[in-house]
Amino acid sequence: MSQELLYFNGINGATGMYGLPPMTSKELANHITGDENATPENLAELKEKLKSDALDKVLGINRTLLSSDNARALEENTAARDAWLETLIQELVAVPIDSINNSISKGLVTQQTHKLIEYLKGAGQTTGAPGNVLFEALAQDLEALAHPQPSSQASWHSLVQALGSRLHASFASPDVAWGNLLGTLNKWLGLLASEVGHLGVKEGVDPNDLAQAGWGIIFGAKNPLAPKIKEALAPLLNLRQSEAGTRFRIYDGPGGYRPGDTARTFMGRRGIEPTAPVDPDKAPFYLLIAGDPEEIPFSFMNQLDVQFAVGRIDFGDDLGAYARYARSVVAAERQDFRLAPRATFFGVANPDDQATGLSASKLVRPLYEHLKARYADWQMEAILKEDAQKPRLVRLVGGDQTPALLFTASHGLEFPRDDPEQRQVRYQGALLCQDWPGPNAWRGEIPHDYFLAGDDLTGDANLLGTIAFFFACFSGGTPLYDEFSKQAFKANREVIAEHPFVAALPKAMLSLSKGGALAVVAHVERAWGTSFLGPRQTEQIVVFQSALERLLKGHRVGSAMDYFNARYAALAAELSQQLENIEFGMKYDPYELAGLWTANNDARGYVVIGDPAVRLQVATSGQPSAARPVIESQPMIAQATAPEATTPKRPYTEQEWQHTPPAVQAYIQQLEAKLKLVQEERHV
Repeated sequence: MSQELLYFNGINGATGMYGLPPMTSKELANHITGDENATPENLAELKEKLKSDALDKVLGINRTLLSSDNARALEENTAARDAWLETLIQELVAVPIDSINNSISKGLVTQQTHKLIEYLKGAGQTTGAPGNVLFEALAQDLEALAHPQPSSQASWHSLVQALGSRLHASFASPDVAWGNLLGTLNKWLGLLASEVGHLGVKEGVDPNDLAQAGWGIIFGAKNPLAPKIKEALAPLLNLRQSEAGTRFRIYDGPGGYRPGDTARTFMGRRGIEPTAPVDPDKAPFYLLIAGDPEEIPFSFMNQLDVQFAVGRIDFGDDLGAYARYARSVVAAERQDFRLAPRATFFGVANPDDQATGLSASKLVRPLYEHLKARYADWQMEAILKEDAQKPRLVRLVGGDQTPALLFTASHGLEFPRDDPEQRQVRYQGALLCQDWPGPNAWRGEIPHDYFLAGDDLTGDANLLGTIAFFFACFSGGTPLYDEFSKQAFKANREVIAEHPFVAALPKAMLSLSKGGALAVVAHVERAWGTSFLGPRQTEQIVVFQSALERLLKGHRVGSAMDYFNARYAALAAELSQQLENIEFGMKYDPYELAGLWTANNDARGYVVIGDPAVRLQVATSGQPSAARPVIESQPMIAQATAPEATTPKRPYTEQEWQHTPPAVQAYIQQLEAKLKLVQEERHV
């Protein structure tokens, strides 16, 4: 986060102006902690139900600082040890374990201290003397922390500092068994990540194997079109059932989403704790929501996505679109179909526009350079700044240059809900390209020639087998309420849409007649620079790197998104603790608080549009690649018409009902509703 300003990647398409100006962090922090004692939306609920997970940090530490390669380097190079230790301590302190311990699991640090002592003693026994001296000394130093006074708790910060002090003191000794030491710490941090609520399936389950992880689809309990949508999706449902076997589920009718459901109530009806690692024997890890966000809210999707791998498809009553998407996924996952391993990174940097300048230079370019260096068998291309024009993007989204993986960063268009031309549902979240000359040179409405929308995908467009990732405001969808009202210093959340909706561009990409995309990862609401910027505008992109690396390695998209879900859970727990401490008088850094609040609301906005179980189908070493085929055309399925609601026959006449006192009428209606619910439960 910038020490001065918070930037977001969105612009008003009707006025050519930012929907919100860049905000001063200090002003926002003062507003957050003002007299209204306001807290972020859903914070109390998150505090109660979400186990935070520091998976991204812990995996980064284990992969780099505690790797076997690093152990060999430290063994040989004594001069490198001080810098290594300083970095290790900084990274460990940055893992928000104290916040998690205080708000979710009071004994977490004490429990983990005991575990570390146990691991150290075990490692000391396998290390020949005098190499075991360090392990014994470390265990002894930690004993006091393992037995805190009854009125106190062990502190993660104290544990890390004690670890750092002892390691520093050991540098003078030639007898440090570096491989054993780093291996022990690596093993312990792996256990820690699991204990604080490892996102994903329980230990021992392969998330890439649907027979182990399971797959399910969720419909609204009262959706009258559910049977017809299931029929349209039959090819996809048959494929997933053949892969998941007994761990395949359809949640519809009384077993579907009920109005007002949360992840806790939905899973609770099945005897499942939604904050625990997923047990696929009880509920599938991969869950596809079929329905619009007015019926099944974005908030339910966010909550469920913390532990499960969740995606959404919503084509309204267009059954043909559901059928085209199902056929596209099945065609792309045939064993004889492999695309060339091509990834394209498209980064807009409009003139005089710091938001897109930062996303191009601090997100798109470093992502491209990092992945290009690590994946030599992938053809990677970066299209930046003046090259990121709309005609080029058209060729990348269904045209002759369409890659297997497409990553873009740009402004997403925003329109008011009372727009006189009714462009909100049609164009909200459309990708603004380099054609726009910037805020100083252009005032007024953004012409269609400057942005890519669903309308630009012609009948010849083909995205079969592609997964796209859009970093842009509203590129995934628009909620009913403004989730960043505090940035505009509003006392109440403003209604920003007539109804919540999924963005039109990803919907069009998934439902192309010649071949739709497998999935689009995009953002609901505004997308902020806190996603990839650290203090003083330093790049902080390990979450993006990790997710994209999983995709390149063949992981399913829902599994790859674990890193984003872990970040959201960790931020929510840390923010909760910060606000609680402030309430009790703790001094705070306004820049840190403003950034943390914005990052929390921003982090929950990343969603998968499409089946979360899809994955890239590309040729690996030794395999031939194939041109993107055209899926077989099928007879169009007609638009569905919702059946008229029917009223159950009552054992009394209308005249008798009219003469019944209102209080008795209300009581009878309550009894009828309860009877209907009991009948539905028995049906399930």
